[in-house]
Amino acid sequence: MTVAVASRVKDKLFDAKETVQVTADAVKQQVSEGTEALQTTSEKVASQAKDLTQHAVGAVLPPISARIEPLMTRARQRPLPTAAVAIVVLVVLQLVLRRLLRGNK
Repeated sequence: MTVAVASRVKDKLFDAKETVQVTADAVKQQVSEGTEALQTTSEKVASQAKDLTQHAVGAVLPPISARIEPLMTRARQRPLPTAAVAIVVLVVLQLVLRRLLRGNK
């Protein structure tokens, strides 16, 4: 009887192992497909952003464009400091607007 129980346990473990392997393979495939789709989407978005930036710079007057391009280049080279400065500017702007709106009430 113990041999039969041991055999059934082994069979169940083998079945469980196969089920886990099949599920893991399916998850790996889904992750791979999702990663590829995400990469494709991010490439499209980056391309669109670049096109829109170039279009915006082209639409700006040439003297202003000449001043903006070095700033944009620096911003691309150092995104973290640029983001920090942008956040600080937005917070200050928000505080100023709050005070102005409170004063109008």
